[in-house]
Amino acid sequence: MALIAYAVKYLLVSIPRPNFYRSCRFRYQLLSQRPGKKKPMCENSIHISVFSDLHLERGETQGMDEFLAHLHEAAPDLLICPGDVHSDVDEAFRWLSEFSRAAGCPTLFVLGNRDYAGRSRDETISIYRDMSAGCRVLLMEKDSMELQLKGQILRVFGSTFWSPDHNGKGPLDEKNEPEPHPSLARAHKEACSWLEREIRQAKPDVFSVVVTHHPPTADILQKTEGMIDLWVSGHTHLNRMDEINETLLVSRHRYQRGSKTPAIPFVPSTIIV
Repeated sequence: MALIAYAVKYLLVSIPRPNFYRSCRFRYQLLSQRPGKKKPMCENSIHISVFSDLHLERGETQGMDEFLAHLHEAAPDLLICPGDVHSDVDEAFRWLSEFSRAAGCPTLFVLGNRDYAGRSRDETISIYRDMSAGCRVLLMEKDSMELQLKGQILRVFGSTFWSPDHNGKGPLDEKNEPEPHPSLARAHKEACSWLEREIRQAKPDVFSVVVTHHPPTADILQKTEGMIDLWVSGHTHLNRMDEINETLLVSRHRYQRGSKTPAIPFVPSTIIV
């Protein structure tokens, strides 16, 4: 029986087609949508579209018109982008605004390590906060908010989160040199402490969504077991949709690990709550 149960769970999280499963508190419908696919009609359900690691600074915009058309047709209720859109601030925000207009809904995003290129962490965050003030495109950096959509409440927590062993490109320090690893490791530790504190203060009966660029560590998932319903991340260039410690983990990257060209066509993953 244990082997059968394991096999059923594996199939539910691995087959790339619409599927259903039940966690201890919430039901999710998971879709890897394809162009032209109609959005299912579910009364009062919230459609969250997820995408990251567009890396539009590489100049390869093939398929982006189709991506915008898909957002318009799918008409989700919320877009979530966990970073690495474009290393140029103005271009990144222009693209994020286009995504929001095409979908007709708000966009929540966190900064990826590439989004900090050429600036310090504080300067980059300040610029994006100024640009997103009063817009439907909103930066989250150690921020949390409640969203009311279709009569349901979502509690969203967002941060770059960093990685305890990050060794890729990132922000600059006060000497205009790449910020050293120990400093970014401290930033990760601070983000973990912030998130754990915020999660424990949140209402237990509200659907909780965490958005980070760097994926969660086993330690933070263990400490917040049963308190986070959905965790959206990027950075790894590996798509995923699985459940650990009662948390659904979702990543959807335009660039896959080992590939120098973007996925075409590229469409977001959609989670229906």
